[in-house]
Amino acid sequence: MKYLIFLHLIIYQVSASIVYEKNVWGGSYWPLFKGGLSYSQIGFKTLSELFENKDLLNKISPIQKWDIIQGDLKFSLTRRERKKQVPLFYYWWGYCDGLSVAALFESHPKSKRFKTLLGDIFLSEEEIKGLMAYFYTNTYEVAQMWGSREKNITANEFHHLLLHINRYQNLIITYKPHSIDNYPISKIEMIEYKRDHFKVSIYMPARKSSKHFKKTYFYKLDENNQYRWTRKSPKFIWIPKKIKIIHSQLSTK
Repeated sequence: MKYLIFLHLIIYQVSASIVYEKNVWGGSYWPLFKGGLSYSQIGFKTLSELFENKDLLNKISPIQKWDIIQGDLKFSLTRRERKKQVPLFYYWWGYCDGLSVAALFESHPKSKRFKTLLGDIFLSEEEIKGLMAYFYTNTYEVAQMWGSREKNITANEFHHLLLHINRYQNLIITYKPHSIDNYPISKIEMIEYKRDHFKVSIYMPARKSSKHFKKTYFYKLDENNQYRWTRKSPKFIWIPKKIKIIHSQLSTK
C-alpha cells in the first residue's frame, strides 16, 4: 500500500501546473532597529567631516548619499530616517513592503555613479534597492487584499484567488504569523495530490542572495463543501497599486 500511495503522489507531481509566474528580485528590508537607510558602519558624518576626507563619501549610508546627490547638504532625509530607530524586539519593522512593490514595478537595478559637489558617489545595487524600497513605501495603495493583519486568509479565499489568478499581475505575500514580513511572489505551483486535497507552493526571492525559496501550503474541500487548511496558512496576500512614479534617477524603466 505504501508503494501505491507513493506512486500516486509522483504521478500528480509530474502533472503539477504553474498557475502564476513573474520575474522579481529580492534584497534587504533595511530594519529600522539598525537605523534603516541611515545605517552605515562608519555612522553619520557631518558636512565638514566629508569636506575634510572625501574617502568617506562612499562609506556613508545610502540615504546620506542620496541627500548629497540631490544637493541637500542639510541632510534632511538622513536626519528624518535616523529618528525612526525602534527597539530590537521590533526587528521586523523596515521596508519590506516598499521593497516588494519596487520588485514588482522595477527591473533589477544596477549600480550607478553620480557626480556631486563633494565628488563622485557610488551607489551599489543593494543601496539602490534600499532607496527604491524607501521611496516606494509611501507611493502605493493596497488595491486588493485577501486576509488581514488581524485575520489570516481563509482556504476559501486562497482557492478562489488561485482559480482567478489570471486576473492579477502583482502579488505580495505575508506568511509569518507574528510579524509583517512581505515578499513579492515569483511563482505559484498547484497540485491536487488526491481528490479534493491541494498542495500549493509559493516561491519568493531570498533577502540576502539571488536564490528563491518556497513555502508550501495544504488545504482540502470538506464534507460541507468548504475549503479549509490542513496545515499552516499564509497570513495574507495583497496587490499594490502604484500611485506615484519613483525618482527618475533610480527608476530602471
